[in-house]
Amino acid sequence: MKIPFINTVISTDFIYAILLLILGLYVISFISKIVKRRLEKTLTPPLPYFLSAFLRIGLSVVLLISVLGKLGIPTNSFVAVLGAAGLAVGLALQGHLSNLAGGILILVFKPFAVGDRITAMGETGVVTEIKAFFTILKTANKQTLYLPNGPLFNGVLINHTEEGFSRVEYIVGVSYSSDLDKAIAAIDGLLREKEEVLKDQPIQVFVSQLADSSVNLTIFFYVENEIFWDVRYLFLKLIKQRLDREGIEIPFPQRVIHQA
Repeated sequence: MKIPFINTVISTDFIYAILLLILGLYVISFISKIVKRRLEKTLTPPLPYFLSAFLRIGLSVVLLISVLGKLGIPTNSFVAVLGAAGLAVGLALQGHLSNLAGGILILVFKPFAVGDRITAMGETGVVTEIKAFFTILKTANKQTLYLPNGPLFNGVLINHTEEGFSRVEYIVGVSYSSDLDKAIAAIDGLLREKEEVLKDQPIQVFVSQLADSSVNLTIFFYVENEIFWDVRYLFLKLIKQRLDREGIEIPFPQRVIHQA
C-alpha cells in the first residue's frame, strides 16, 4: 500500500511499527498489573512483584522483536545475539539465579514463615525477613544471619515452631552415688509445677547414658514458641537449684594420679 507524499517521507510499515509499539507497551503494562493484583491475593510479597516483572520483561522482548520484524529488520541474528547474551548472563549469575529460584520456591511452598524458629545450614534462629536472594535469621544471642535461598531450600530444614510449641531438651549428669529415682522425681516435679510447661504434651526424664564420671539424665518438655529461649536458659538454672536442694550431686570430671 502506497500513500502519496507520506510514503516519500515515512513508510506505512514504520507507522504500523510505531502503533504496534505504543499499543504493545500499553497492553503489556495492563497485563502485568492484572497479573500482579491476582498474584497478591494468593502469594506473599515480594513474589507477586518479581513474577509480574519477569512477565513484563518477557513480553517486552517479544514486542521488540515484532516491531523490528515489522520494520523489515532481520531478527534472526538479533534473536541469536539475545540468546547468547542471555546464556552468558545466566552462567555469570548462576549462583544468584539459584538463590532467586530458591526464594521463589520458599515463597510458593512456604516451608517456613516470618516469625518461625528454624534450623538450617547448621544455624538456628528466628526468621525475620524472606528476601528474593536470601533469608534473614535472628539468633538467640541477637546475631543476624543471611542464608542464601538456593542452599536453604534444597537442604535439610527443621521448622521448630510450625506446631505452635517447641521441645526443650537437656542432658544433666548426676553422680553414680546419687539416688536416680529421687533425682528423676525432683526434676519431674519441678517441671510439673511450672505453668510455662505444657501439661498436654509429654514431660520425660529418664536415664540416657552411663558416662565416664556421671549418669546422664535426658529431659524433654514442651513450651510455647514465644517463650522458648527464656525458658531454655531459666529452667536449666532451676533444675540445678532443685537438685542441690535434694542433695543430688552433679559431678565434675576428676583425674586420679597414682605415684609409685
